[in-house]
Amino acid sequence: MPQELKPIPELDHTRMPEQHPASSQVNMAVDLKTNSASLSKAWQDIFDDKCETDWALFGYEKNSNTLKLVETGDEGLEELSDEWNSGKMLYAGLKVIDPNTNLPKYVFISWQGEGVPSSRKGVCANHVRDVEKFFKGHHVAILARCDEDVEEDVILDKVKKSS
Repeated sequence: MPQELKPIPELDHTRMPEQHPASSQVNMAVDLKTNSASLSKAWQDIFDDKCETDWALFGYEKNSNTLKLVETGDEGLEELSDEWNSGKMLYAGLKVIDPNTNLPKYVFISWQGEGVPSSRKGVCANHVRDVEKFFKGHHVAILARCDEDVEEDVILDKVKKSS
């Protein structure tokens, strides 16, 4: 006599998966709330003509999904270029002068270092849209994976094309 087949239970898509004890990430969403004041201030300083800050760099607290301010500066892209790290996921805001109009333009950069593990890149790839929305007002968005992607001529070419 054939065995009776049992129905397959339906998955509950509303429940969060159990957290593995070795994992520090239950929620995969980016946390822009914890440090929102310092993130917003650094971003606004780039736009403020009374402030000399022309770039700000943002990264994650340890291996979490909490975004924090890493550094700011007032010496442009050359100074910011020293901050890129092939082992990290970073975001930056940068003020440059548009070669076509001589007006300031604002650039959002999402940096995915080549040395970042693929699993981390996958998690953070889902953050880019939310981070970009949080940092409003930029004219150009650039996805960078290596130093060549953030060279001055590459960035200024994208700025020229946007105006």
